[in-house]
Amino acid sequence: MLIERPSLYEWAFTFFIVSNKEMIHMSINGTMIRLLRVLYGLSQKDLADLIGCSDVYISYLETEKRRVTDRMTVRIRSELSLTDSEIRDLNELSQSTRRGVVLGNVPKHSGGEGQ
Repeated sequence: MLIERPSLYEWAFTFFIVSNKEMIHMSINGTMIRLLRVLYGLSQKDLADLIGCSDVYISYLETEKRRVTDRMTVRIRSELSLTDSEIRDLNELSQSTRRGVVLGNVPKHSGGEGQ
């Protein structure tokens, strides 16, 4: 019987989850993903390419046809370098945002240092 060893990615992900349990407790929902995209000036395809999934999957997450998994939360937080404070702020904003609200007046993230 052959025992499969986890890939390096799976091992690193498991290590990251175990060592960063608090990060997972601050999960991301579909509305937050949409807000992040607007703030960072990303299309669904741009975000999908950045985190390694399809734009259709991003659409499903944003419309809550699919649940944002812990693994996806880690990938998004890692690729966008989101802090706990930013997640809390984003969560508050997502709670006050209803579907159909135009986010045209939300400033885009500058991505500069010292933010």
